[in-house]
Amino acid sequence: MIQENIKNTRERSTALISEISESNTKNSEVDELCRHFLTKYNPILTAKEVGEILRVQECTVRKWTMTNKIPHQKRNGITRYLLRDVISWLVTQN
Repeated sequence: MIQENIKNTRERSTALISEISESNTKNSEVDELCRHFLTKYNPILTAKEVGEILRVQECTVRKWTMTNKIPHQKRNGITRYLLRDVISWLVTQN
């Protein structure tokens, strides 16, 4: 029983370490991509700018927004996209 608990604890620890490592890698990718796109874009984007970054049409971004497939914020009827959220979403889509 004790040996089984130790084995389960080791497996959970290994899985957690792997998950943290993968998360750190993704965060590094997101940070690098954010730095790259911040040279051309503001951190708060329009649908047109998101389309340029993702290389899709603006209407596609708007469809994704209406179906909540892409992270966005709506304030006073104006939809905007945070660069970091869009890039994080993009990295997790693979």
